[in-house]
Amino acid sequence: MGIAYKAVNTLDSMIGYKNEKYGDIGMVSARIDDVVGFIPARLTWLFLLAACALLGYDSKLAYSVGIHDRKNHRSPNSGFSESVVAGALKLKLGGPHYYFGELVNKPYIGTIVPDPEEATVGKIEETIHMLYAAAIIGLLAITSLALIFYA
Repeated sequence: MGIAYKAVNTLDSMIGYKNEKYGDIGMVSARIDDVVGFIPARLTWLFLLAACALLGYDSKLAYSVGIHDRKNHRSPNSGFSESVVAGALKLKLGGPHYYFGELVNKPYIGTIVPDPEEATVGKIEETIHMLYAAAIIGLLAITSLALIFYA
């Protein structure tokens, strides 16, 4: 099951971009990835919020930004985790980016963060700690449910 999920995710990453050459198969792989990632993205949102509280980040702001900006992303799933991280670390993410030399205007995530800080290497390290904590929380939650229902 995990290998199939990773194959779908990799296919989307490799050809899911909007271009003429891979438009049709890219759209199909992107939609499949959106469907299979729907529940995991929302669970990750919850696990990241728990990790914020556990690690002492501003979990109230993380929740507020998560609710406010989770749909400010082209992917129906990616904005969930990005918005929690933006709120927890007091960042403003997204906005205009260059892809293959072309400017793409994207909405910002973290729009309600008061006085957002710069995204630095230190913020990346904090994000990694948050992700590890969320992964452990998720593992414990899913293991607990498995033991309850299958023991």
